[in-house]
This record gives sequence, structure tokens and C-alpha cells, in this order.
Amino acid sequence: MFLTLIGCAGNIDNKGAPESPERKRKFGFGSVISEEGISIGSQGIRGKEKDGIGQANRYLWLASLKTLENISLQSSDAVGGVIISDWHTIMGHSNIQIKITVQIMSAILEAKALHVIVHKRQLKGGQQWVELGVDPALTEKIENTILTTARNLYIDDKKNI
Repeated sequence: MFLTLIGCAGNIDNKGAPESPERKRKFGFGSVISEEGISIGSQGIRGKEKDGIGQANRYLWLASLKTLENISLQSSDAVGGVIISDWHTIMGHSNIQIKITVQIMSAILEAKALHVIVHKRQLKGGQQWVELGVDPALTEKIENTILTTARNLYIDDKKNI
């Protein structure tokens, strides 16, 4: 299969590709690495110029990962700004588990860009997990921890400039 793809390389028609560097940037042609960082499509991930990872604020993203570092993650998407943990047993409470979802909805470092949900469940009868819903107090505590950590990361980053 690899040889087939190499064989097709000579048949590529470049008539529709823009020729000037400005038009190449505008339409997403050329190298994925530029002086601004890594560019994917026309949006890009601009590690040097922008303050975010895709649409997610860099400091909120890093603070979220740091806050959840002792919890197994089910998935994380830096470009989309979403982190979902696995179910995690709360220390000292073997019959209670939480699952945390963090969503970063902006490239701007602000509280309204962060959305955290903590789901809670309890083991009943030693064999069946029962959903207890969202835990608002723990949600607020985790949000505040992430925001404080993000602020500190930002301050430390600006000191090193």
C-alpha cells in the first residue's frame, strides 16, 4: 500500500494551489510549522503568539491537568479543551466515586471560560453503583483550585519574560 501511495505522488495536480505566501497562509497551504508555532488548517495552534491551545486557554488547560494529576483520565482533548476523568474513588470512602469533566471554552484566561462538572456515585449493597448526580460543592472547589493554579501559572510565566 505504501508503494502505491508513492507511485501516485507524481500525479498530483497543483494548478489550484495558491502561489503567493499570503494566499498560501490564507487558504492553509504550506508548512505546518511557522514562526508563530504550529499551524493546523487556517485556525492553528499558535504556541508563541496566542495565549491558548487551540480554543482552550493554555493556563486553564495546564492548571486543569495539574489539578487532576492524581486521577486517571478517560480522555483529554487539548484543541477542544475537554478533559474527562475515569471514575475515581475518594480517599477514605471506598463506596463513593466521582467523575470529573472539565471544559475550557475560550482562549481567554477568565472564570467564565471554565466549566467543571463533578458527578458522584455510591456503591449500594456492595454490588451496584447508584448515580447521586452532580456535587455542586466539590465542583466549585475544583473550579476554584483550577482558577487559582491558572492564575499562578500565568504570573510565573510573566515573571520569566
